[in-house]
Amino acid sequence: MLKKTCVILLILAGLFSYSNLEALPTNVPELTNECLNKNNAASCWYLGEHAKNSGNINDALKWYQEACQIDGSTGCSALAKYELENGNREKAIAIYKEMCLLKPRYSRGTDGYAGCYALGKMADNPKESAKWFELGCKKRDKSACRELETECEK
Repeated sequence: MLKKTCVILLILAGLFSYSNLEALPTNVPELTNECLNKNNAASCWYLGEHAKNSGNINDALKWYQEACQIDGSTGCSALAKYELENGNREKAIAIYKEMCLLKPRYSRGTDGYAGCYALGKMADNPKESAKWFELGCKKRDKSACRELETECEK
């Protein structure tokens, strides 16, 4: 299962190298099956990106929510970003807190902690920012650790 997920991610990475995803990919039925029947969050997220780029934000949010429920990272990040872009800062913070504080649902065990990093970037003061970065770093989020190192160098 992990090998198949990696193959799908590599395919998606190649597709995202193009700036325009509006053309309907030929593998949408396969991605839908992977998302809904095999709990493949990457497939759900890609379907959300495709829906967003096609102008169907409601479908995009549905696919992001599905991805969020499966792995707690990619889909949740997309939902939080949408909330921020639409002026719902508190809702975005709630999503990021859930990502940071709950045990990630990813097989590698650390990716869900990207919410800690996001909370650190959004913090209103340096002390609060450092708190979130430290928590993320303790949970092995590399971006949060880099931010802590940067703060220490100042």
